[in-house]
This record gives sequence, structure tokens and C-alpha cells, in this order.
Amino acid sequence: MDNNIKTIIYIDENNCVGCNKCILNCPVQNANIAYLKNGENKVKVCSTQCIHCGHCVKICDHSARKFIDDTDAFFQNNKKNISLLIAPSLRHHFPNYKQLFGFFKSLGVKNIYDVSFGADITTWCYAKYISENNIKKAIAQPCPPIVNYIEKYKPELIDYLVPLHSPAVSLAIYLKKYFNIQDELVFISPCIGKYDEFNDPNTENYISANITFKNIKKYLDINKIDISMYDEIDYKFFENGIGFTFSRPGGLGENFQLYSDEKWVKEVSGQNIAYKYLDTYIERLNKNLILPDLIDILNCQDGCNMGTGTCMNLFQDDIDYVTTKLKKQNINKNIQEEKYKLKEFFDKELNLEDFYRKYNNKLSIISNLIEPNEIEYENVFNELHKNSETTRSINCYACGYGDCKKLAKAIINGQNLLGNCIFYNKKELELENIKDDFISIVSHELRTPLTAIRGAISLILNNKSKAQADSDQCLQLIELANNNCQRLTMLLNDILDLQKIAAGKMEFVYTCTSVNSLIEEAVNLNKTYAAEYNVNLIIKETLPNMHIYIDKDRIIQVITNLLSNAVKFSKPNDTVELIAKRINNLVRLEVKDYGIGISESFKEVIFEKFTQASDINTRKKGGSGLGLSICKAIVEKQNGKIWFNSKEGVGTSFFIDLPECHC
Repeated sequence: MDNNIKTIIYIDENNCVGCNKCILNCPVQNANIAYLKNGENKVKVCSTQCIHCGHCVKICDHSARKFIDDTDAFFQNNKKNISLLIAPSLRHHFPNYKQLFGFFKSLGVKNIYDVSFGADITTWCYAKYISENNIKKAIAQPCPPIVNYIEKYKPELIDYLVPLHSPAVSLAIYLKKYFNIQDELVFISPCIGKYDEFNDPNTENYISANITFKNIKKYLDINKIDISMYDEIDYKFFENGIGFTFSRPGGLGENFQLYSDEKWVKEVSGQNIAYKYLDTYIERLNKNLILPDLIDILNCQDGCNMGTGTCMNLFQDDIDYVTTKLKKQNINKNIQEEKYKLKEFFDKELNLEDFYRKYNNKLSIISNLIEPNEIEYENVFNELHKNSETTRSINCYACGYGDCKKLAKAIINGQNLLGNCIFYNKKELELENIKDDFISIVSHELRTPLTAIRGAISLILNNKSKAQADSDQCLQLIELANNNCQRLTMLLNDILDLQKIAAGKMEFVYTCTSVNSLIEEAVNLNKTYAAEYNVNLIIKETLPNMHIYIDKDRIIQVITNLLSNAVKFSKPNDTVELIAKRINNLVRLEVKDYGIGISESFKEVIFEKFTQASDINTRKKGGSGLGLSICKAIVEKQNGKIWFNSKEGVGTSFFIDLPECHC
């Protein structure tokens, strides 16, 4: 990672509300990192990942995304040896631009040049390069975010980027090499991303600073400068062609037609389209499918006329009206006897090699997100309470990704937070409510057996003589106390198991265990309980000589929980079956009942903690409501899986799959 990369787009934490709109609209989503500040969600920019497309600055409703350029330094420093290069789109944002030039001249600026002429040079360079090298497929490069995206994320397209400079740098080269201009050249710019171009070693520092329209206007407003008070100053004259049309979508194609109408120049513009188009471009390249001769591709939907460094408050038709009118005038002026005068001039005066540039593969400076394995995904989805394929593919866009798996990946890579998932927050709120209910219910459950125990003991202690005389009644009271002690112990054990699981401190002792001995022991342990409900408990199918590697006591605990639930929800004289089968290399244990079944509303949360405890109808059957959550955790620790099938009024089958063991 290059730690020297300057962060030119940054977050204002005071304004950021963590709405995730920046994540949603970013073409490279790992350029945004969510984090907590004083318990509040914020989203910052990762400078190495960012391509400076500026879209987050444009769409942020809270003015939390900001950018820096060289405006402050320009106005603070001496301007004695500075000349300005002006982007063609300036005339649209400053209708009285000649008086703005007068203001610049009053500050000491030497000369002011129109980059439209640089665009004319660029068109000539493109036409000559494509013709002389017989280029069949090429991507235009005047847009810095597009170049950034290719260099960082799609370096396989570098060979297709036209190796020639942009209009601004082409003009700078022309001034320095052909006119021996020694001035420091500063670009008055509609684009945040031009910073990257001018600071790229491949542009050789021809232009020293990038000053945006937006920050010029801000400077004028803050300092209450009325440019109408200044004299009009025009550009240092070059008889340009129609290079000013470069700043609108398709402008390169308009210029290129003056050199060749045989080439297919395709216009692609807009942040929502451009980067997806490049992805498709690669696919079509690999499949050798039809592609245009030249792609005129721009990050901004309305081109540089309303780039990321502009005030962006104009209507495109107004711009096009002025541009088209000026285009007609310049075409009439520059075309004589069906010849384009500038082409003849450039052919005679310019050397194509002076305008060549290189690109760098920057894939190594970005931090690609690590692709998690299935277990890591499973763990995060469980933390998000997404326990089914349906909940794992809600893709609601609240997190900014529109893809639950992408959010999970970002969380695993430390770039996002659980709390950015709206489903997670809803479930957490539900669980908080359930926990409150649980505390109330457990308090009641603890109080009930304790009251019974205390009542039994009090009767004995308060009537010692009667208790001694009536031993049968005394024994009944002791049995009542004992039963309630057992009930209390079971509840406390469930709570303790839950705490151990949450803390990762539940201990397991694994042995190679006979399947038949396991299920026989489980049935024997629960026959008395089943008899209390007048339910038959049987082993329906067995697996002789089959073993599984498990913690026997813990799996007995799981089977006991499933059997007791099956018994509780069966009708008198029903049968509960315990079945053992071999499925591939797994042993499948099934607990099957023919009872009331599980309601549809309860199925999705049945393995959640506390859920049963909040269901009053279920509570009438007894139990803490923690058992199935504990069962799931125990089975998964044995490298197993637990699930169920159920139909209301028909019955339920719980299944446990465990890997077989060859002892």
C-alpha cells in the first residue's frame, strides 16, 4: 500500500450521519469504510482504493463528503510567473468569464490560455496514432477517474488506453516545447480527479496545480469579490477548432469526425454506466466480440461541463445550445475547400512523440478484500441473525451494498459493521424485547419452584409433631420439594449452558461411541418422563456396529431435549420414535412425533435464544425456551447439523447428522 497517496476526498465527521449513500453510489465499494465514532456510524474514504470519481461528494445530502484542491495555495502565493490553462466548460459556469480573467490578471497572472486548443491537439494526436498504428480497439483517456479505475482495478485494459496526453497536458506541452513558455502552469478545472493526473510522474509536472470552479466561486463569495468590477480580458489567442466540445459527452467523437468518419467512436458517460461498461468491455474482449474502434468514456453523466469540481447547477440543454452555436461558427471558419485547416497546421508543426505518455499498473497499491471461506460467511450470517437462504438474500440496500453477501464480506474484512444491517437491527430489537420477557418469565419460573419448595418445607417445620405422626404426608411434601428442586436445577443448567456457549467455554470430551448404545441409553433415560404423559417411546430403526465420534453426554443432552419436546407436544397414547439411519458417510438420528406440529411463524426463529420463552402458549408446556438454541450449538460443535420438518396438526421430525467414526 502506498502511504503517500494524498486523500483529496475526505469525511466531515460532524456532518456524517452514516446513511451509507456513499457506499451505495461508489463504483468501487471497498473505497468506503464504515466505523463507529462515539457509538455513531460514520463512513470514511480509503485513499488507496478511491478513484476520485467524486460521486460521493455530489450525492451526499449532509455535506459530509468534501474535497481539497490547490485553490487556497494559489490565492496565497505569488503569481508573478503563473499562467492559467482554462477548461472550456468555464464559460458556462462563469458567463462573465472575461471579467474573471481580469480579476486573475489583477492578481499578477501572466497569461490565460484556452484548453480548447489542447483538445484540438489531442484529437489530431488520436487520429494520427490510430491511423499510423492501425489500432482496432482503444479507450480514450482524458477522464482521470476512468484512468484511475483501469490502473487500479482493471489493469488488463491498460494496453487499450490511448497512450497520449489529455487536452490540458497537451496544451501545456505545446506551450513549453513549442513556445518555450517557462511559466508555472495552473489548470482552472471542472474536475476533482485532475489532481491525480497532474501529480502522476507520467505527466512530468507539466501542470503544477488543479483549481476547481467550485472552490473559485467559494473563494469569491467568502471574500465578497465582485468580478463585474474588473476589466474584460480574453484568452491569449490561438485559433482553435471545435476542441471545446470535448467537455460534453461525445465531444471527442464530434472532433474525430473532422479527421475520419470511418471510425466507430462510441460515447459512454455517467458514473452508473461507465464502470459497468468497462467490466463488460473486458468480457467482450475475452470472447473476441464486436467492440467500437474508440471509446469516448467519461465519469460524469454530463461530461466535464458539469464535472465533480463544478457548481453543478446548470441545465445541459443551455450548455449544448451555446456549444453547438459556437461549433458551427468555428467549423465554418476552420474548414476551407473541404479541408480542416488545423489538421494541416498540426501535420506540419507537431511531432506526435512529444505527446505520448505511459500508464502504471497500480493493482499492488490497493487492498483487495479477502474472499472469506464458508465457515467465516456462516459465522457472520449467524451474527446477523440470518439463518436461512431467504434472510441471506434480502439485498435491501440499507447497508449500501444491496447484497447481503457483500456486506458479510465487508464485515469479515473489517470494512463494515453488523449495525449497518437493518435486518440485524430489527432482530436485535426483537431479541431485546424477548430478553425482557425472558427475564420476567424466568423470574416467574424461579419463583414458582422456590415458592413450592419453601411452602413444603414450611409446612413440615411449622407442624413438626404432625409431620412425625403422618409420615406419608411428610413424604409427599418432600417429594414435592424434590420435584421443584429438579425443575429449578434444569432451568439453571440451561442458563449456565447458554452462558458457556456464549463465552466459548463449554467443554467437550470426544469418544468413538456406538450408535445403538447411544439411542438405547437416551430412550431408557426418557421412558419414565414419557410415561407421565402416557406417550410411547420406541426405537424404530437401529444401526448395528456403527459408531460416531462425539461427546456422548452432550449428545444425550440434545436427544433428551428433543425427546422431551416431542413427548410434551404429543397427544396421550401417541408414539414418539427414535430412528437411526446411515446417509452417505453420516449417521442421521431422527426424533419423530405425531403431535401438534410447529407453527409457520415460529419455524424461522425456533433455534433462536429466548424465543420459546416469549411464546405464552409454548410456555404452558414448560421449559426455559433455551433448549433448542443449546442443542444447535452442541451439535455444531460435533461437526454436525440439526434441522427439522414439521406440519401443523401432523407432527414434527428433528434430524441430527453426525460424521461416522471407524473405530
